[in-house]
Amino acid sequence: MNGRRCKPSGLSEPTRLRLLSATGLLEIPKPAYIQRLVELAGDLLRAPIVLVTLVDVDRQVFVGERGLSDEASRAGETPLSHSFCQHVVTSGSPFVVNDSSENPLVCDNPATKELPVGAYAGFPVAVGEQVLGSFCAVHYEPHEWTALELRVLAEFAEILSRDLENQLELEVEKARSDALRRSNEELEGFARVVAHDLKEPLRGIEGCLNAASNHLDESPPIARQLFSHASASALRMTELLQALRDYSKLNKLMEEFTEVDLNQVCDEAVADLRALIRDTGGDVSRKGDLGLTYGNPAQLRQLMQNLIQNGLKFSRPEITPKVEISVVDGQLQVQDNGIGIEPKFHRAIFDVFRRLHRRSDYPGTGIGLAICKRIVELHRGEIWVKSDLDTGSCFCLTLNSSPADEELEPTFESLF
Repeated sequence: MNGRRCKPSGLSEPTRLRLLSATGLLEIPKPAYIQRLVELAGDLLRAPIVLVTLVDVDRQVFVGERGLSDEASRAGETPLSHSFCQHVVTSGSPFVVNDSSENPLVCDNPATKELPVGAYAGFPVAVGEQVLGSFCAVHYEPHEWTALELRVLAEFAEILSRDLENQLELEVEKARSDALRRSNEELEGFARVVAHDLKEPLRGIEGCLNAASNHLDESPPIARQLFSHASASALRMTELLQALRDYSKLNKLMEEFTEVDLNQVCDEAVADLRALIRDTGGDVSRKGDLGLTYGNPAQLRQLMQNLIQNGLKFSRPEITPKVEISVVDGQLQVQDNGIGIEPKFHRAIFDVFRRLHRRSDYPGTGIGLAICKRIVELHRGEIWVKSDLDTGSCFCLTLNSSPADEELEPTFESLF
């Protein structure tokens, strides 16, 4: 039998009820296009009654109907005691009855005598795997449903299901876009606070420290030591505020995405890090062709710089730092021979301000890899690390390679 197979569900299942409410179809007026589908199905099936129903916790609502009495049509719904369609919802599959008097699920249903319902065939109207109701047809007398009749009902149910999915997806995308816009505005507002409200008092502290430095020769050793700690802390705070500001600005792309040559990005990043490479005695090489991608050139350059810098900084004593950039199995990889990372920290290292080592051993703000992760996410990719202690680290990432690539469609159950 044709027809969408869905997840069996209790009528009170929360996700189903949220989706049911989100359609807006439990209230009048009903969409005219659904009534047109019902009329067309009725013409094809030559059944006296054709319905589109949505099944709530205590009632079934007629979203489209043909053949009901004037009284039933005005009521627009029936209690569950009269519902055949509830069995489509609870089973998650088509419910076909050739003779209602012989089916144990519905033989005692009041509708078998009041309508009357001699035969029934209903197919799931669903969003994702959640069945909201049924596209169904009724005969007053027992009726042997043909394969063609069942196929017609299945096709109409699928058409309506896809339309509801598309409508809800548009609403979800709009809500998501609005939420993202608000989040970006809040983040940019926070960046302004960081840049101004917090930097101003910090400048005052630095000014006082500079003034105090003129009198250090007259101060006891403990005062000079405290001054040194205070100066280092002020410098550290300045670096952290700037790093946080840089992170918050990532949500606002500096220019439109374009085709980017990763070979050029890599070469420019290495050129920018000449001083660090010289100071560490490191060896940075590009192996093979890195190919093209689609993205923001400035952000991809920052991504490459951060990963190379990470490999040079976290090196093992007495071992020349080496960083190799290549593409393996479609993944951009940045491999180093540094101190490595325990597997239990493989996810945590991408958190903002997460550090695994003392600042005195490896200086930095602890935000570099968080920036890398955010840049990759903005390019609809993924980043992860393969590493263990004293074995070096290999940062692997995928990037969007074409402007035509689309984000994965969300499941409706995860959105409501």
